[in-house]
Amino acid sequence: MGMLEQNGHWLTLSSRFDVGRNPTCALHIPDRRISGRHAQLVWTSGGWKVRDLGSTNGTTVNGQRLAAGRDYVLRQGATLAFGDAMHRWVLGHASPPRALAIGGSGRRRLAEGGLLALPDDDDPAAVIVEHEPGSWLAEIDGVPRQVMDQECLVVRGQSWRLSLPRTWKQTWESEQVNPLGLRFEVSRDEEYIRLSLLSRKQEMAARSHHYMLLLLARARLADRDAGLPPGAAGWLYTEQLCQMLQKDVHQVNVAVHRARRQFSELDVVGSNRVIERRRLTRQLRIGIEQLVVEPLQ
Repeated sequence: MGMLEQNGHWLTLSSRFDVGRNPTCALHIPDRRISGRHAQLVWTSGGWKVRDLGSTNGTTVNGQRLAAGRDYVLRQGATLAFGDAMHRWVLGHASPPRALAIGGSGRRRLAEGGLLALPDDDDPAAVIVEHEPGSWLAEIDGVPRQVMDQECLVVRGQSWRLSLPRTWKQTWESEQVNPLGLRFEVSRDEEYIRLSLLSRKQEMAARSHHYMLLLLARARLADRDAGLPPGAAGWLYTEQLCQMLQKDVHQVNVAVHRARRQFSELDVVGSNRVIERRRLTRQLRIGIEQLVVEPLQ
């Protein structure tokens, strides 16, 4: 993720990052030589760019003053100065931004593995996931709806402002080269499940949420065998899954989040789509077509 550094102090860059004297700016510099909205850094398909917003005392990159209103490409290690040399920062990391939520108290939550859980990972009342390039969904109590960059979202009485970076189409499509496949090997009493990634032939560490994944996999395979098209196969209502697991809705939502997190921690491409939810409904399914369920040998 993009980061600015000044004397060992690091700032995480959101996809639109304002610099200025105005307290609402991401980098607030309370100095009269700094304009209210002095400059802006943005993430684009070409990487990080900076623009001076018509400031009085200017913005420089590597000592060169920028013309106001024009975008300049930044490379890792570039030095930016706002107003004068006192307010100098270095682009320490030039990687793409991650989804970010800033609470009313100033608390910041950064996405991990493409998943942004609010208020935290242990109690995910809302989870922000990228649905398709440039389109983000907020799953609130298990029901997804579209959210936009800079939108304010209220979760359990607390307001969060969302900073949602854009994923460019060519990057998204490159992730689809090796589709994810799963093998479930299940003991006769179903007390033990061995779950493996087909593409890597890698066994995953045992987790309690694997039984939920098994139930969802069986539902998708049964619908496929019944002749349903891929887009219609495997959908269950959350309440159905609750009955099958003998858990309440919140416990199921926590299990969904933990399942996605386990895949993301293994750097599995598309881990946020391991479990899919239908918009504005309480339906969900395993988002993987290549599934094998067989007895444990």
